[in-house]
Amino acid sequence: METRTFEREGHVRLALATSDLVLEGRSFEGFPLLLDYDGWPLEPAQAFLWHVLVNEVVIEFLKKTSLRKINQ
Repeated sequence: METRTFEREGHVRLALATSDLVLEGRSFEGFPLLLDYDGWPLEPAQAFLWHVLVNEVVIEFLKKTSLRKINQ
């Protein structure tokens, strides 16, 4: 996965995901990936961002599932 990165003062890097980041068939191009100076996720900030992303995907899935049941 190729990413675009932005550095500030050499401590933290912001990488933006490409269209390769796909969950439940939906692309999350541009999703922020926060990395420390060694290239590892900057925690707890990155964990929070993943939490928000996963919750969004789960909510969207539940909405689709509920609509299918209603229409049957």
